[in-house]
Amino acid sequence: MMGGSVKILIAHNGTDSCNTAIEDMSRAGLPEQAKVVVLRGNGISSADGEAAGERIHHNFPKWDVASEMLSGSPSEAILSMSKWWRPDLLIIGSDTFERERSMTNNVSLDVAHRARCSVRLARNGKSKVDPIRLIIGNVGSGECAAVIREVAKRRWPKDTEAHVISIMGCEHHGIQNVTADSINDLRSSGLKVFQKMIEGDPHQELVREAERCHADAIFIAPHCLTEMQRFLLGSVATAVVTRARSTVELVRQAS
Repeated sequence: MMGGSVKILIAHNGTDSCNTAIEDMSRAGLPEQAKVVVLRGNGISSADGEAAGERIHHNFPKWDVASEMLSGSPSEAILSMSKWWRPDLLIIGSDTFERERSMTNNVSLDVAHRARCSVRLARNGKSKVDPIRLIIGNVGSGECAAVIREVAKRRWPKDTEAHVISIMGCEHHGIQNVTADSINDLRSSGLKVFQKMIEGDPHQELVREAERCHADAIFIAPHCLTEMQRFLLGSVATAVVTRARSTVELVRQAS
């Protein structure tokens, strides 16, 4: 995803959610050059939108940043823009649009469920100290191999750690192959790679490992699951998104 002309869509609903996303993006391995659209929620002025763009441009001076106003339902507006513009990555704060949240409406989770592109749910739960630490969830499917390839493509600073956590919920041989085929790519990207094989509940183990190593982000595939687990986003991915204290990125392959 992160090669060539990269398109990034950022949705925010005020200064706090925008600052969370900007802080998180600086530790996401994003490219030097990208086309970016910042979607601002209803009630956020054009001046605030421009200020957000300036803060982003300060951290990423080579990015081409534009700002647009959301119109109507936040979820539908974000998804409509995503469908039309086809970004490589959609970034939204995990608590963005909190005012619109109800028992049946969580904008960030709804966007993560329904978007066709990769979605990064940004959180500000970790003290931002070096090195960057990443958790890569692996249960042996082709989609999980794509997650590992995506992390390998990113531009990571020296000493960034990638912890590949293999959950034994499918054929062990498949898990081992995914890791063996991808590990050299991770190391070639300058990452310090750690591998761990775990038995247990996938979402509990991934969240536990993220907390244990104070991870910045968890990278997972939305459908790294059995067919029975693919209700909505999938029980594992949904549980990780809702329970992790770190940022979670759901990696979807380009269609």
